[in-house]
This record gives sequence, C-alpha cells and structure tokens, in this order.
Amino acid sequence: MQESKKPQNRRWVFSKKEDLLVFGGSSIIAITIGFFINGFGDYFWMYVLHDQPHVYTTYFYTYGSDRFSKRFKVALALIPLMIFSILLSTYYFGEAKYVSLLLAHYSIFHFMKQQTAWFFISAARTGRSKRERIIDKFAIYSCIAGPALLSMMDGIGKRGWRTEVDLMVLPNYLKYPISMIMALSIAAYLLTQINHFIKNKEINWGKHFHLLNGLVIWVIYRLEPFPNAAIFGLLLLVFGHSTPYLFLGKKYVESRKVKGEHFLALLSSPKLMLPVLIVCTMLLSYGEVETRIFFSENIVIRSLLLTVVLTHFTIDSFLWRRDIHPEGLEFLK
Repeated sequence: MQESKKPQNRRWVFSKKEDLLVFGGSSIIAITIGFFINGFGDYFWMYVLHDQPHVYTTYFYTYGSDRFSKRFKVALALIPLMIFSILLSTYYFGEAKYVSLLLAHYSIFHFMKQQTAWFFISAARTGRSKRERIIDKFAIYSCIAGPALLSMMDGIGKRGWRTEVDLMVLPNYLKYPISMIMALSIAAYLLTQINHFIKNKEINWGKHFHLLNGLVIWVIYRLEPFPNAAIFGLLLLVFGHSTPYLFLGKKYVESRKVKGEHFLALLSSPKLMLPVLIVCTMLLSYGEVETRIFFSENIVIRSLLLTVVLTHFTIDSFLWRRDIHPEGLEFLK
C-alpha cells in the first residue's frame, strides 16, 4: 500500500528552488570560506554572526508568541529553571566534566536530529511502501549516525565535540559492524529507489539530495577524510544547521501571522530582527570566548550561558513535533 503522490515541487522540504538555495547554497558558501581560513581563530566571527542567531530565534517565536507562550507556559517556565538548577548544582559540587559530557552528547543528538528531519520531510512527500519507509530510516540514520559513532573510536576522525574528551569512547571492534550497516543500508536504499522508479516512473530528487547532503556533511565533519577537513567540516555543519533553521523560522512566523498569531514587535520585520540578534549574540559570545577565564570561574554566569543553549535544544525537540505541536510544520503541507 503506497501513500498518495505529491507534485514534483512538493517533494522537497520547502521547494526545489528554495532547498537548493538554502541547503546547497549553505554548503557551497561553507566550502568556499574553508579555502580562505587557516584555523578556528578565523572561525570566531562566523560563529558569532551566523551560528548563534539561530539559537535565539527559537526564543522569539516561542516565548515571544502570544499563543505558544500561553499554551506551553508551564513547560517554558520549568525547562530553563530545571536546566539552570542542574548545571549550577553540577558546577557547585566540582563536577564540571559532567556538564561537558551533557553538552556534547545533547549537542550531537540535536544536530543529528535536525539533519535527519530534512530527509524525512522530503521523503514523506512521495508515495512509499512500508518496506521503503523502513529502508529510508535505516539509510538516513546510517549516513548521519554512522560517521558520528565511528568518530567516537580511537584513531578514527574527529575526537570529541567541543573538546577531545567530552564524548564517550566506543570500542574499536564496533567499527566493522557499523561500517557494514552503513554499506548495506546505502546499497538497500539504492536498490529500493531503482525499483521504485521502475514501478512508479518517479524520482524524489529532494529526498536523495538531503540524504547526500547530510552524508557529505557528517563524513567530512566527523571522519575528517582529507587535510583541513576539520575546518571544512565545521563550516559545513554550522552553515548546514543554522541557515535552514533561520529560514524555517522565517517561514513559520509568516504562516502563523497569517493565522492571527501575534509575536513581539521585533519579529514584525526580519530586517530589524537579524541585526538585534547579531548584536545580542556578539555580546554573549564575546563574553564566553574572549573572557573565558572569568566566565569559567563564575559558575552562575557559565550556567546561565549554557542554559540558553540547552533550553534551545529542549524546546526545539517539541516545537516541530506534529504530535505535540502540529502547527509547527503545518505550513509545509
């Protein structure tokens, strides 16, 4: 039994033109920048101006929405309070390493979850059998989680997330079954898509594009298969994560305003919102990066800064879920 067919232009997340521009363009920009910078010191300006704003946009269209803030007022109040309490308590008892472990593992989960989401959105727009849907899941999880898991073994790719010791270390003997699962999943995906084309005379280019884009980003970022891959990989990850999220937020706000939802006046104009976000981000990031010694010694400020990031991760986990907040991705139908 297959799902109903969708028009070709609706087999992408937004549309063919927008996906190629937002996702493909982000990758091209990231790769281009990679040829002109020599290390992460040069990366700071991009981290401030591009990566952080996507975190703060979450707060504007959740806490800044009359409908969302009222519907989820208990969760929006408790989530940051609980996170801050856990962080502060952990720092207070001298267990900062556990904060690093929490941040690293929550971060990698957050990034992988978003990367797979683009694939699932575009994949759902094509008629698929139950078998094809299962193989799709194996393929995208293998392409994203596979490189991440392999990099958690000694001598393979990038060590850690922010530091070399903030991710768990997996035994090296797992590299063979993980590599085999990746290879078999991709092979099964290709065979299934060939069979799908023979039977239905259609190709979901959007789905294939997001699978390939995700695979390239995570292989380069986590496995570092060539010189300077660490620089290119981080650029690809940041641009590939932040730009689509900013674009998604813009589309979401526009669709909700049409439905009568009201946001903070700041959101009425993206031209005004982005500079304000950048200024706020520059101040916070400067405080975190340039005065790290002071901030690392002040557990209250350190906990507050990380609460902002971890709250973004947590709110994002239900903001776009159709079963909890169906209005989130309603405009993508």
